[in-house]
Amino acid sequence: MELDRSEKVAFSYALGQAVTGVFCAKILDVQFLMHVDRYCDRYGVSFGPTRKRADLFGRGPGGWVVAEAKGRSNSMEFGLEQKLVTQKRSVSTVGGHSPSLALGCVASFPPGTSALRVDAFDPTKDDLEAADFDIELDRYILAYYEPFVTAIDFGEPDPEQGPHAVARIGGLNLRIGLLRSVVERMQEARGVRGGAITGLHGFVLSALREGTALGDRTFRDGTLLDAAWDDAISIVDWDG
Repeated sequence: MELDRSEKVAFSYALGQAVTGVFCAKILDVQFLMHVDRYCDRYGVSFGPTRKRADLFGRGPGGWVVAEAKGRSNSMEFGLEQKLVTQKRSVSTVGGHSPSLALGCVASFPPGTSALRVDAFDPTKDDLEAADFDIELDRYILAYYEPFVTAIDFGEPDPEQGPHAVARIGGLNLRIGLLRSVVERMQEARGVRGGAITGLHGFVLSALREGTALGDRTFRDGTLLDAAWDDAISIVDWDG
């Protein structure tokens, strides 16, 4: 309620992305949801002349899921649903297959309520400028986990021993971890040895099946994230 306009825009974007991720994980059972730009920037994939494209994509039990995320500090405005329908059907195929589901997801706070509202929309047909998204599963998994491995390499190693490789990120009160076997395999895939990436997707799925009983702190993708929220909230980061 007290944020200025620029702060609301940034917060709404982050909230829309996060809620769409939760929706896809909890409702659609998508295990690896990644931003389209993460894959495109990593491998130089182009969508051609169209500027319309969805934000996120990942694999669910029925196939690929494509999602457009939006966040609003008030109600969803008139016309946003149609805009989402256009953007989310901007990807015609992923890896040679039509998406099993393409959705637009909006997180909003309608006036007069104290609840977060989530709306999801599914298109009925492809856009005329829909693009084919050419991906390869092993490269997809590498792009998905690389930021975690980079953060672990960058941070201060946590002395805690266990199935995770864990690092502390100084100044942010964060502990970031990933299954140790996955970290080691990712480092091989990122190395200079030819063919190290082959079979990466299958290896990760097998490692995750073996690590399903690691505790509540571990997410379904084998990552771990601890945040010292009490310390962060107590920090006085404003004047007056």
